[in-house]
Amino acid sequence: MMRFSASVAIDARPRGKRFQGVWLRPEGGEVSRYLVAYRASPWWRPFEGQRVDVVGSPWTPDPRTQHIMAEHFRVHSLTVADPNAQPTPRWVKMGPKKRYIGTFQRRSGDPGSKSAGDRWTVFVAEGGLSFALASPEPGADGLGTRQAISARLLTPSPFAAGRAGPAMWVIDRSPAE
Repeated sequence: MMRFSASVAIDARPRGKRFQGVWLRPEGGEVSRYLVAYRASPWWRPFEGQRVDVVGSPWTPDPRTQHIMAEHFRVHSLTVADPNAQPTPRWVKMGPKKRYIGTFQRRSGDPGSKSAGDRWTVFVAEGGLSFALASPEPGADGLGTRQAISARLLTPSPFAAGRAGPAMWVIDRSPAE
């Protein structure tokens, strides 16, 4: 695993074949930029323009496949270098992509609390740990049924409002067997 500081840049708009690169621009070093994603997926957006500390590893695409001619990098984790930056970043850390099994469940605010009357969806992993969703909520088809998901855990800024506890961005999901 490599560790370095970089800034996150996202191409302004998609180009041919919908390529819209997400790049790390390391501070110093031999490589001027690493390609970390071919699509500007929403979980990258909160880190755009931020200076970050990155942990991950370079990788080489299979030469028999179509790919962009660039240095590729697989991000394990990414942490905002200055969580006091202005404007305040919503998320200050993105963890590795992991697989979980559990259910999406609806929650409600307790009467008399600040969240009274509010309803939201959480993911409850096997073992009971509950995660707030940073990603869009699943449709009704995902509620209450056992799901296998891939997600990245996100750490909220201590200066941004939000629900307490760990949060995740669900990348993909399917019914668990």
